[in-house]
Amino acid sequence: MDTFLALLLEQARKNPDHPALRTKCLGIWDTTTWGQACDQVSVLAQMLSQQGVGAGTPFGVFGPNRTEMYLTYLAVHSLGGIVVPIDSNLFGEDLKRQVHSSDVEHILSFEQQHVDALLECGQTCVKRILYINRRGMENYAQPELMSFPESLEGIEASTAFLEQMEGQRDPGETATILLTSGTGRAERPVELSHGALISTARSIARRERITKKDSLLAYLPLSVSSDFLFSFSLSMVTGCTMNCPESDDTVLENMQEIGPTILFGPPYVYKYIYTHASNRIESAKTFDTKIYKAALQAVMTVASHRAEGGKATFTDWLRFMFARATTFSPFCNIYGLSRLRLALTGGDAISPEVFNFFRAIGIDLRETYGQVEGCACVTLQSSEDWNSDSVGQPLDDTEVRIEDGEIWFRGPGQMKGIYKNPEATADSIKDGWVRTHDAGHLDDQGRLHVHGQIARTGKLGDGGAFAPDMLETLLRSFEYIKQAIVVGEGRDYPVTIVTVDGTITRTWADRRSLRYTGYADLSAHASVQELVREYIQTVNERLAEDPETSGMQLRRFAVLNREFMASAGEVTPTRKVRCHEVEEKHRGLINALYSDALEYTYTDPVDEEPYTVPLGNV
Repeated sequence: MDTFLALLLEQARKNPDHPALRTKCLGIWDTTTWGQACDQVSVLAQMLSQQGVGAGTPFGVFGPNRTEMYLTYLAVHSLGGIVVPIDSNLFGEDLKRQVHSSDVEHILSFEQQHVDALLECGQTCVKRILYINRRGMENYAQPELMSFPESLEGIEASTAFLEQMEGQRDPGETATILLTSGTGRAERPVELSHGALISTARSIARRERITKKDSLLAYLPLSVSSDFLFSFSLSMVTGCTMNCPESDDTVLENMQEIGPTILFGPPYVYKYIYTHASNRIESAKTFDTKIYKAALQAVMTVASHRAEGGKATFTDWLRFMFARATTFSPFCNIYGLSRLRLALTGGDAISPEVFNFFRAIGIDLRETYGQVEGCACVTLQSSEDWNSDSVGQPLDDTEVRIEDGEIWFRGPGQMKGIYKNPEATADSIKDGWVRTHDAGHLDDQGRLHVHGQIARTGKLGDGGAFAPDMLETLLRSFEYIKQAIVVGEGRDYPVTIVTVDGTITRTWADRRSLRYTGYADLSAHASVQELVREYIQTVNERLAEDPETSGMQLRRFAVLNREFMASAGEVTPTRKVRCHEVEEKHRGLINALYSDALEYTYTDPVDEEPYTVPLGNV
């Protein structure tokens, strides 16, 4: 059962009436059972076979999380094809580069805007573009276009067809090609096999006892490796239900309706819930705000003791239990977390404050560590581990070692290689071990601690240690700071560029009757500058307590006139900052921070408007 087609046939045979997929459309949840999924995949596979999709054919899937997209995964897999999920927000040269890097020959797009993006970027290798939503497509006459619903007409469901295909499939076949994030190195197309993805999903399912009774939320971009593992692969292995929200804007609302039991989210997801709650409290009446803050203090006191390995007093425990029952049980209901028994995060470091908050209110939040090259998960934290510095122990049959400070791993979930790049593959895999380009160490319990990207870890001008990833995690711990980048390699001291969370900062400003006209004006306001400065000073005080970090105290900062944007290439689909891109784009601002200037005026490359950014001292 080590191919996705074999898993589909097994689920359809054992659980034909159990919900496999739910998608909300026009306010209604549409449910597809495993039996129905098998029938629909058989129809899709026959149609795709007629269009020339076969063994080794790269097939692009371009659009939002929808039932049709995941069923197409299975149809392509049944024919031996390779699924290439494409970020639905890509366009222009970025879209063209991803399609060409994987030699995509056929693409399933969702609607007109996706078709337009593909046509405008001038594809040369694509033979066929299928589209699901026919609205607005009446006057398109390009020969490569085909209506997805119309192409299925007249084809009968045939389990026998899938069973025949099953005998031709092999676990070692490439299931998908996924691009790396590009945060530390150039984006690379990584080949992952059926066996690697299924083995990784099974290891997680065994360790956490995930069954068909569980419910997942599939909301991350299709192009993200964590969606392929924690949504698609985990659902296929366990038979649990995968739920797709109506849109990016309705994820929280739909999560309340679904009440998932398993949730994977990058750190920004949990930070968003944390700051969203803080924003609601900031907007509430003074009495309600005081009650919430007292309850928060009660649960965080116990959480801090547990994280530090200490013991809370009996009185602290009473306050803790009372706060959970009266304040945070309703909180979990409001955010759709009441049924959540396992919350996972990974892809970037999560701030200790956010991690401890969710643990304190009763959410079993765990850290994972992984890369696309390891099917998105190599280690998984245990429930008993309250130390957010650790990302847990390796999955079953997976080994991790540290060589010259760098993390290496090997196991059944490792990649096949870099697509059509044997040189890059040979550089990444040596003697069966995959290099991560991340620094870290293993403690005496076998838990992995990640220090950040080796390429970014270095020395200050005086030879002192410089760990920007750690500094950025500390800065993001502040609820008002959304994103941060720290620079200082070879310099006398570190400086930082941060962006503030517009929603909660506006509420904070409104309660203080501050006058501003928009985000840029608000971020430059003297009160906001002072708010950020005071927190950076708090970070510096924490750094000063440890001789190893005391030299990394931040001296200067700038609050950018806007957030870092995916459309500008500054963040990944999971909101992880592409530090190299940001540094290059804002090189002038960084140089100004290392001068005596009190402000910096530049033309923003996004809207081509001039802005003056204050430069603050700490």
